[in-house]
Formats: sequence, structure tokens, C-alpha cells
Amino acid sequence: LEDDEDKKEELSLNEFELLPIFDGFNIVEIFCNNDMINVLTDTGDVYYSLFTDLSSYQTEALYNKNIIKITGSTVNNKCVALSKSGDIFEWDLIHKTPQSQDDNKNKKEDKENEKETFEVSASKKLTEIDVKIIDFAITSTAYVAITEDQKLIIWGDYDKIYSANMDNKDKKPKKKKDPKQKDDDENIEESTKKYLFIETEHKFTAVV
Repeated sequence: LEDDEDKKEELSLNEFELLPIFDGFNIVEIFCNNDMINVLTDTGDVYYSLFTDLSSYQTEALYNKNIIKITGSTVNNKCVALSKSGDIFEWDLIHKTPQSQDDNKNKKEDKENEKETFEVSASKKLTEIDVKIIDFAITSTAYVAITEDQKLIIWGDYDKIYSANMDNKDKKPKKKKDPKQKDDDENIEESTKKYLFIETEHKFTAVV
């Protein structure tokens, strides 16, 4: 009897069935967060579905944007997409726990009765990145990207993966310039940049 049950369980694990959310799509790339699946189609469109609702429907995240890559951070339930024109888009899965309106109820009972719900934010374009991107990767706090002219840039909270001192440790110290000789406009532009160029002699290309 135990052998029969084991065989039935093994058979059920080996059976594959197309999820309804994939029906009618030619999927070329998939990225999964902790609670959400994101798919890229051959037409450059992106759709997502919650793992709690894989048999129902998919929601359009990006349409007619000619997306060529999707990735993200499983820790933050964040998905990020790159378009052929070099634009970056992102959206997040937000956890929501309803709070009880009755202050007289026992807090322990409230916690047991609470049901976690999810809400997916609308996709937004990262307008602060004013250079064309050809490839990128992200951590839970930072972004690293390759520009069209094969340079490496980084932005976000990148202290754990990069320090500007790494670039300067082997360089000879330069003579200090008179502050009066600096171009004020150039200084203002540099200080407002949302990203940092990583100085290196290497040229980077996109991974195909």
C-alpha cells in the first residue's frame, strides 16, 4: 500500500501542465520574486501574476515598450526591465496587512485573524538615468549597468559592493587645483548625478 502511494506521489510530481497565465504567449524570459512571477514575451511585453493566483489571469506590466530583459530582487519583491532603447523600468510587490479598527479586541486575536494582501505598484521609468543602458544587474539595494559606450555605472545604496577608494588606491596623488579655477557649472552637474561612473580600463559588453 505504501509503494502504491509513493508511485502516485512520484507521478503527480512528474506531471507538467501549462499554467493558464501562459496560454497564448511565447515566453522568452521569466523572473520570479518571492510572491510574484514576471514573464517577458517575444513581442517585448511584460506580464506578471501572483503565486496565489496562477490559475486565474495575468496583469500587463509593460506594453509596447520593446523590453529585452527582465530581472530583479527576490528579497524586495522588485522587478526591473530594460528596453531596447536603453530605458529602465521597475515595479514592486507591496505587502499589505489590514489593521483592526476595534481597539477593544485582543491584539493576539487580531493578529491571528489578519490576512496579508498584495498590491503591485505601477511600473515607472527611471528618468534620473540619462545615459543609454545596454545591460544591467541589481542587488537588494543597488544597480550596476553598462552604458552604450561600454562604461560601468552604479547607483543606489552601493556601499556594500563598491567604494570609490577602490579606484584610487593604486593612483598617484594629483596636485590640488586652485578652487577659483574650477568650473562652477561642472561642479553643480556632477553633484546632482544620481549615478557614479566606475573608473576602469576595461570595456564592458552586454551578456547575450
